[in-house]
Amino acid sequence: MPISTTPDFSTGASVTSADISDRTVDINPEDIESINVLKGQAASALYGIRASNGVIVITTKRGSIRSNRPTVTISTNLSAERVSRKFQRQTVYSQGTTGTYDHSSSMSWGSKIDDLVNHPVYGGATDNKYTQAMGHHEGMYYNPKRAQAGLDGWETPTRYDNVGDFLGTGFTENTNVNVSQKKDGLDYSFGISNSYQKGIIPSTGMTRWGARGLVEYIIDQEWKTGFSMNYTSSRITTTSGAYAWYISSFTEQEFGSGNNQLMKTELRNANELASSTTYNNEWNGTYSNLMNLKQIIAKTSEESTTTDAGQLDLMGMAQVLTALNFGVLTDLHGDIPCSEALQGLDNIQPSLDKQEDVYKYIFATLDAAIDNLSKAKEAGMANVGEQDILYGNDLEQWIAAAYALKARYKLHTLYRNPAVLSEVIDAASKAVANGFSGMYITSFNGVTCDNPWSAYVWSRLYTGCTTTVGNIMLETGDPRIDGYCFTEKTWLYGGTR
Repeated sequence: MPISTTPDFSTGASVTSADISDRTVDINPEDIESINVLKGQAASALYGIRASNGVIVITTKRGSIRSNRPTVTISTNLSAERVSRKFQRQTVYSQGTTGTYDHSSSMSWGSKIDDLVNHPVYGGATDNKYTQAMGHHEGMYYNPKRAQAGLDGWETPTRYDNVGDFLGTGFTENTNVNVSQKKDGLDYSFGISNSYQKGIIPSTGMTRWGARGLVEYIIDQEWKTGFSMNYTSSRITTTSGAYAWYISSFTEQEFGSGNNQLMKTELRNANELASSTTYNNEWNGTYSNLMNLKQIIAKTSEESTTTDAGQLDLMGMAQVLTALNFGVLTDLHGDIPCSEALQGLDNIQPSLDKQEDVYKYIFATLDAAIDNLSKAKEAGMANVGEQDILYGNDLEQWIAAAYALKARYKLHTLYRNPAVLSEVIDAASKAVANGFSGMYITSFNGVTCDNPWSAYVWSRLYTGCTTTVGNIMLETGDPRIDGYCFTEKTWLYGGTR
């Protein structure tokens, strides 16, 4: 059976992404009996013009040992991986250039890190505007970026190993079971395999299930018959962040002011935007989230036979997050699979739902969530506890969040239905009445863990807000304007603030 070695999704000559693996990843190494390389005329004679550059012939195992009883083979292997060598980097100098510390610089050739405590402008041991206002801080220096993020601006000079902290320990497990026999002209081989791999980069890895069977029967010296079958299910996860920064350029929230990844979207490069790799990881990842949430809802239903049955608080949380994930998808893509989605192999090509119908599903899901959460609150349920990283099982906050999301998505339909504004106000008022405090993951504290969006902004200081957005914010009194347009000393639109 021919297998193409062309990646399913190729980035071509680009270095801004990673190719998706080709279909050779579906081959289980334990099923391989031999590998041969054919070149030139021999390859073309057997496989035609497409084999003019050569062919790799992989022969899979079959029943080859004569025996009166089937041979059963079971094998498992485990391995772990760590990066043995990281690129060299300097750890003597701080942010900045030419020996001058600059907390906004993307370069790292400023003052010596150890000398920051005595810096004339930011040092905690010198007289400057920060120590005059907040007192001396021996052994520390002031970092305005931390203060802008709502954190304590004073910190101790520290050397961070961001690469080492990011890369983890990879793990690989392969398990294979095979039954084979060769007797009286009949030989067969049946096998099942599982591979699980966790990459050294967080959230990357692969899960593969495979099954194969081969039967051959020798009729006489000239004739034989048989059949073979193969089934493989592979799931590979990679990393990306396309939603945040591609979409921001379309809405003019950000533009590139230097050599950066937003360049192609600024030029509205159709080839880049039409590429399946641009949003593929986020699309797949969001639907993967929705599949997990669907399983939670099923396990917590009254009809479930699991120990989670009847946990209405957990069900309500899952329904709120389901509405949020479908909301993200339809906001960015318009018509999306919804009513026929999340059926696995039962429907691998679900049809698109109109965005209007997706919003109807979101509202129905949020109403169901509010009902379940209210019942759970009356019953005093607290099945999730501290595993709820949003609200710590505070059901009032979950109910408030459901109303807030309802207000958000009702507002999104305002253009089509101006009368919906009263429903927006009603839902928002109920969110406030229930004490809505936002949906913040406190693990993103800006010290040990950054929010991916803010991490992108801080690490790419060559992006900025467009004049269009800045002027609109100014004219409408948008309270977010300082976050978009403010530098330490100067507001970019309208002079000093």
